[in-house]
Formats: sequence, C-alpha cells, structure tokens
Amino acid sequence: MKPECFRVTPRHFFAAKEPAMASTSFDPSDPEMPLTPDRIRDEWPRLGDRLRRRWRKLTREDVAFPEGNATYLAGLLQQRYGVDRREALLQVFEFESEL
Repeated sequence: MKPECFRVTPRHFFAAKEPAMASTSFDPSDPEMPLTPDRIRDEWPRLGDRLRRRWRKLTREDVAFPEGNATYLAGLLQQRYGVDRREALLQVFEFESEL
C-alpha cells in the first residue's frame, strides 16, 4: 500500500467540489461587507486631529462623534467630497492601513 502522500487522486474528485469562496472579488459597495477588524473604531477618540489633517473638509463636530468607525468615516467622505461609496471605503482602508 502506498503512503498517504503518494496516493493518486482521481480527477473527478477536484471537479465535484464547489469553490471555497463564491467570489474572490472585493466589493466595498456591498452593505453587508464586514469592516473587521475596525481599527478606526478602536482608535477613534485619538484620531480627530489626524483625520482633519488628512481630510480638510471634515469638521470638529464630525470627528467629535463618540461612536465613529470606518463606515461612519466613509459616509462622511461621501457627503463632504462627493465621492461614491467605493472610493470612500478605499480611502478609509488606505488610512486604516497607515495606523
């Protein structure tokens, strides 16, 4: 008997399986897309000045909101800068990666 690592797997074995993920594309316009882990939410109280330096159209009231998170910030960017949801989320993700 051959060891487990040398057994031949029939071709139909792979063809019958469904892909692990239905879609590998990134779609930030999907409202069900989880934004986890949300580092922006965790660090929101300390990010006010940094957010206002990066996006000058944000007001003190915008960044003083006590329950800010990535989704809230993306919504603000949509309102203040007139960008679509996808562009706003991409900017937020870029900012989050710099934290």
